[in-house]
Amino acid sequence: AMAAPAAPPPSCSSCEGAVDGTLGRCEGFAGAACRSTFDDRPPFFAAPWEFGRDVTSTSQALKELEKAVVANGGVVEVNDVGVGYLRASFGARGGKTPSQNDGAVALEFLARGDDDAVCEVRGSVRGVSRGIVRVQSIVPGSSEVEKLLLRVRRYLGWAEVPVLRNRTPKVLGYFETPFDDFGPVPPPTMDYAGMRADALSDDLQ
Repeated sequence: AMAAPAAPPPSCSSCEGAVDGTLGRCEGFAGAACRSTFDDRPPFFAAPWEFGRDVTSTSQALKELEKAVVANGGVVEVNDVGVGYLRASFGARGGKTPSQNDGAVALEFLARGDDDAVCEVRGSVRGVSRGIVRVQSIVPGSSEVEKLLLRVRRYLGWAEVPVLRNRTPKVLGYFETPFDDFGPVPPPTMDYAGMRADALSDDLQ
């Protein structure tokens, strides 16, 4: 059995691992080196994912995530069903050789299907810390971490949960800008009886 992960110190808000039901933020990372559902600052924010129709529990979600990670060349380092946490590493610069060394990409998933059928995500390039946010890093989908997260999500066939963007009208009117932040995550499309709203036959859906 895979050992449960050691919790990072409470003061380490950007460390790998799940603490109190959250994943780390991206403080101290260069703009292209980290994405997290729990960091609402552009360009670091990553939208959470909603489970597929056939996934109804945390254990199922983690099994699907593990298959998707392995299929995309990653190696699972931690799989803790009790917490709903999975961490995987990909080789240097997203390659297929797993590595703890600088340049390896770590993806983390916090999946709590028994409660809300939503998976929070975080990805970071190990060994990369403070740096200048380059123009490329603020273009959505251009970072290495984002591309890897997208590959895994497409393999799963899961959708992103829509998240409200808090516009910054003083910059470019009401157009989307890299300076916007993101509002709270809306509730998933699942009612309290466990049925997805999009599966209902109600004409109002």
